[in-house]
Amino acid sequence: MTAAGTSLSGAPVSSLSALLHALPAAVIVLDADGCVLFWSRGAEDLLGWTEEETVGRQAPFIERGIDHLREARGRALEGEHQRMDTVLADKTGRRVDVDVVLAPCPAGEEGRGVALIATDAAERRQAQRDLRRALDRLEEGEAERRQLLARLVGAHERERRLLAADIHDYLLQELTGLALRLEHASLRAPSLPPSALAEELKAAAAAARDAVRRLRDVLLGLWQETLEREGLVVAVAALVERMRERCGARFLLHHRLQAEPDPHTRLLAYRILQEALTNAANHARAAVVEVSLTSAGKGGLAGRVADDGRGFVAADAARPGHLGLAAMRERAEAGGGWVDIRSRPGAGTVVEFFLPGRSAVSPTEPSR
Repeated sequence: MTAAGTSLSGAPVSSLSALLHALPAAVIVLDADGCVLFWSRGAEDLLGWTEEETVGRQAPFIERGIDHLREARGRALEGEHQRMDTVLADKTGRRVDVDVVLAPCPAGEEGRGVALIATDAAERRQAQRDLRRALDRLEEGEAERRQLLARLVGAHERERRLLAADIHDYLLQELTGLALRLEHASLRAPSLPPSALAEELKAAAAAARDAVRRLRDVLLGLWQETLEREGLVVAVAALVERMRERCGARFLLHHRLQAEPDPHTRLLAYRILQEALTNAANHARAAVVEVSLTSAGKGGLAGRVADDGRGFVAADAARPGHLGLAAMRERAEAGGGWVDIRSRPGAGTVVEFFLPGRSAVSPTEPSR
């Protein structure tokens, strides 16, 4: 189609113009010199200039110095089809993201022209940016998942080492001592009076009971049925009683739980308290150990274990070998919470933690 109104392809001018004007894309026909021969309504909608403002004049967006588009138009004049993503400036100067196709077209006095079809790419590019951001978030989430999995695997391995250490340091030694005591009694039995032999067997029976108690503690540490059946307060009360029997210290339990934490939070809290109380019973040499539990937020939980024992250098808690302290922190962080451990030699130890929780139900036992 030319400025004089001739057909580009032999089709009636009015029919071809109507077809091009009906397209949602911007359709622009340029002659060899870059003069506009046709400007569709889609071009007006996209760039703002009307047909009257552009036909017979240099294309305004080329006048504004878009060199790569001018170069692509030149290649199209030589018979090459061009496709590109670019940015055009509309009548107001606003930048418009567009997808552009340029193709050779028989137009103008020389019979050489270019048909330019431009479509608004803003939505597509925004969708691409949104997709990229979503993929980035997905990659970040996957990285966090892998990191969490590594931490959980590490925590599991630490649990295994702690269990092995508990069995070796206590249960195995007690069973070994029991075996030696029984062997010694059997060797001396022929020469011992009945009363002395009875004392030896009585001592062996006491050692066997201690070993059974230790084994029970280990098994309860692996699976806490009371926690599932009766709730956190009852389970912690049973744990406190076992620790009292183990070390002879005075244990005090206080709670102001308005509701029972959800199962996930309840288990994390129990394991943190179990580790803190085990450390107090085994290492603190404390006279009094106080345990408190308080509801915090919607289903959240705050806990505290304080003893008046010998304490330790708090900075040492981050060093290798303090597996239980690291396990407490990792459990709290896995639940979105935190653990704070404060201690100094001769001044006791305080372990405080917070877990945000998910939901809650009524507690199963009144405050003590």
